Amino acid sequence: MAEQRQLSKPEIAVQKKEMKFAPAIGDWTTYKPLRVVVKKIKTGLYGFDRLSKDEMGQMLNIHYRFMANFLKRLRIDLGLAAQLYSCRIEQTTYLNFLRNITGSMLQCKISWPDTHETVLFLLELPLANSLVNYALGSVDIENINRGLTETEKEIVIKTLSEYLPSLANCFAKAFDNLSLSIVSCPDVIIDPTIAPASTFTSFIAETALADNPPGKIYFGYCGQTIKYLLDKFKQRDLAKTLDVGRLPNALLAAISAKLSATLGETYLTTNELHQLEPGDVVSFETSVEDAICAKLGNSIKLSAQPGTKNGKTSIKILGLKDRLEYEITQPVQTFTPPPKTTEPKPVATPPLPAKLPNPAPPPPAAPPKPKKEPLPTEDFLDDFEDDEFSDDEFADDNL
Repeated sequence: MAEQRQLSKPEIAVQKKEMKFAPAIGDWTTYKPLRVVVKKIKTGLYGFDRLSKDEMGQMLNIHYRFMANFLKRLRIDLGLAAQLYSCRIEQTTYLNFLRNITGSMLQCKISWPDTHETVLFLLELPLANSLVNYALGSVDIENINRGLTETEKEIVIKTLSEYLPSLANCFAKAFDNLSLSIVSCPDVIIDPTIAPASTFTSFIAETALADNPPGKIYFGYCGQTIKYLLDKFKQRDLAKTLDVGRLPNALLAAISAKLSATLGETYLTTNELHQLEPGDVVSFETSVEDAICAKLGNSIKLSAQPGTKNGKTSIKILGLKDRLEYEITQPVQTFTPPPKTTEPKPVATPPLPAKLPNPAPPPPAAPPKPKKEPLPTEDFLDDFEDDEFSDDEFADDNL
């Protein structure tokens, strides 16, 4: 039977492909996917929007600097005694934050343009009353348990708005053009735009103004808001230049900085890279009359002129790169690629001058010296001795 089935099987089997959706599998109301394909993203206190330990410390330092400057300005501007007792940062849910607030409060919000994010600002009522009294040139007489009047609210807004730029500076101007508005007083109301279970980060400063007992000042941030502000703060903080003038001279003398210079930049295709051979010349996109870029450390850019000194490659500093409008007076020598042949190179001969100078006249020739008569030889003397002359002939010769 098995052999018959195998023989009756067609040579080419039918191919088909189908896709089943949830109702086709069965009752889609009870359909559950496999656990391996389910990925949960948690929000809230234990989700991705919570701050790390380092970010919590960074938030604490930022707000501490603001509170120290804020209280110092109050002593100078209003003549108001201010003392900071403690400050802390907490990360919890928005509902738990509201549950921990007790007593009468002045509830405000800080906003900035081009965004829908706000910062919650809470001030205990006795602290707000002290600001109103000292802003009017008065002093605290008695504590009030009522809400502030409209006039008192305007005084608080005008007084606190003068210190909002200081908060922006502590955040490295991550937000600017801040504005302050009052939400409620003396009761705290829930913001309907914030989910009760969402992550909420708060800064609490315990301070005393004048002779009053210590009160609390709150700054509250949603999880996404504080993440956005910290990211911009980190970018602005890294972009700031280092103020080395505050360092002692002994420490400055021991610090070394890396200086590098870039001759130029260009782009080559993969085909051009494969065709490169020893002796080829690569041209950069910069002109030979432009200064090159020198970098000191990681951020300070300078403009420089290349050259040599004492047999070493060197650069001459011309100025800052941002204000570069220099031209090199002596252009760099241009290079031409050598010929790819094995023929010997001709020896260069020095060029002839355009006009030859007039030759000097030759000195006059010296007169010829007279030739001396050769002295008589011995043979001639012998012949002279053999001749016989008479005295008369000798006398005639002498005549």
